[in-house]
Amino acid sequence: MRFHFRQFTPFIAFLVFCCAGVSNASVSGGPDKKCTACHATAAALQSSPTAHKPLREGRCQWCHKTHGSANANILHAGGGRDLCVICHKAQKPVEGEKENHGFSAKGECSVCHASHDSGRKNLLLKEPQELCLSCHEPIKNRLALAHPHAAAVDSCINCHNPHPSASEHLLKAKPTDLCSACHEIAPWQKPMRGWL
Repeated sequence: MRFHFRQFTPFIAFLVFCCAGVSNASVSGGPDKKCTACHATAAALQSSPTAHKPLREGRCQWCHKTHGSANANILHAGGGRDLCVICHKAQKPVEGEKENHGFSAKGECSVCHASHDSGRKNLLLKEPQELCLSCHEPIKNRLALAHPHAAAVDSCINCHNPHPSASEHLLKAKPTDLCSACHEIAPWQKPMRGWL
């Protein structure tokens, strides 16, 4: 059986027409102009410099289906990490990484991040330190002591990664490597259990 390109010409023409239509609609704002006509809150946030990139660019369809979905808020995926990691692949654990941060492990990105805009970098609902300490009460109490660790007072994310990490306690690196970034540590010194 010989392959005849002409057999597929109508189908190929249809695909080109559909793809060109979607591409042009996305670039010019197309269907998303219709979204913001009813969704005034989203329209107001669109010009915010801290708004979610798809919203800023008028690409609602990156997260939402246009005609309906089995998922709440007509989302492509069920929400939370299932939806977010479609674009934010670095937040999905890879081999060797632990998923031991409670909300991240459950895929509940919205506990820390807004979907559309928060007025803060990375769509955080609060400033990083305030956000971390709103759940980590014992650490907050230790930082209130007479001699708190300066790096911890400044920001938890100086040492910790709130997303998947290969290290215990979501550390960005080995304890000695983290400490030696600010402190001179002799090579023979080993971290003690009480350091963490």
